[in-house]
Amino acid sequence: MESTTATLNTLPPTKEKKSCKKAITVNLKMTKYTIVKQLTLEVYQWKSVLSDEWDITWSDYYISEDFIRKLLPHQKINHFPGSYLLCKKNFLASHLLKIQQNLPEAYDFFPKTWILPFNYKNLQEYAEEHNYKKVFIAKPEASCQGRGIFLTKKVFKTLNDRENYVVQEYLKNPYLIDDYKFDLRLYVLIKNVEPLKIFLFQDGLARFATEKFQKPRSKNFMNLFMHLTNYSINKKNSNFQQNTIENGEEFGHKRSFVSILAVNFLNFRKI
Repeated sequence: MESTTATLNTLPPTKEKKSCKKAITVNLKMTKYTIVKQLTLEVYQWKSVLSDEWDITWSDYYISEDFIRKLLPHQKINHFPGSYLLCKKNFLASHLLKIQQNLPEAYDFFPKTWILPFNYKNLQEYAEEHNYKKVFIAKPEASCQGRGIFLTKKVFKTLNDRENYVVQEYLKNPYLIDDYKFDLRLYVLIKNVEPLKIFLFQDGLARFATEKFQKPRSKNFMNLFMHLTNYSINKKNSNFQQNTIENGEEFGHKRSFVSILAVNFLNFRKI
């Protein structure tokens, strides 16, 4: 027993095993956003690589099916295959219309919609049926930030059967806050499709028009500051107010969703 003890006491100290954990690699060549680069490289301290030997790729745009087929089992991307079918105006409108045919009561939350050029004749017939008194809002199917959007009654003069637009009946009586049109953006993370796992961020964003709303008529059709809530458009208006005071989010034309619920609930009305 004594010799055994002596032998154990004279053994050299064991060295701690070095961590063999491989650093996570990220491919950032398909993103332009600084915040993505800061989070991945500075906060998470992942390693940026330009080769095909990456673990994660972040892309600002849709991922092609050919790109997805070449993925290795351990590689992750920030888009689900086919996500563009919900993110592009024309595809989203098409799917909503198809579902509405089978579930009309559950899918009555969006206005009458036409996809041009496919539904051009139906749109023209609807406008004629109402003696061209209906107001329509037309949006290019592949544009963003409010570019190319316009209001019209004369669909036969402003649109033709060769153009790619999503056209909707314009809501003359929208909900308003402080007499301004607004939209709400809630941020959702879809982690899994099968099984479906969705996370809803507790806050969001509210964007406001910068001219008080008036009933749409020919003389104000071109006033996009009144009818659209796109930040890229309204920031160009001299009336635009930017939040510059911390915790002052109840002011300005771009506010948090939480502040809207807390401060402006009583001013929320429909004209």
